[in-house]
Amino acid sequence: PRKLRFGLPRSARLNRSAEIRKVLQNGAKLTGSSINLFFMPAERGRFAVVVPKRVGNAVKRNRMKRLVREIYRTHAELFANKQVVFFVKRFNRRYHRIEKEVVQMLPRQ
Repeated sequence: PRKLRFGLPRSARLNRSAEIRKVLQNGAKLTGSSINLFFMPAERGRFAVVVPKRVGNAVKRNRMKRLVREIYRTHAELFANKQVVFFVKRFNRRYHRIEKEVVQMLPRQ
């Protein structure tokens, strides 16, 4: 039996700091209570998650990154043809609250 894989391909990530900086400086900004979204049109959808140290210790920062990556994976159609940077402002343990916040932000564009 084949194992189902639910991961994100590496090609879906914005890796270089120059690419991330470009989206942060030139992209449109949507503000939420715990996450800011920066995005700009692109040929294919790619994303990055930025979590500054003030959000918490490494465990909390990594948890936020995992939750945001899962939101991106499950709602890929909302981010099609956009380069997106998720800038986490505040730690939030609840996946559904973060998901609700991000999904509600997007239609406002």
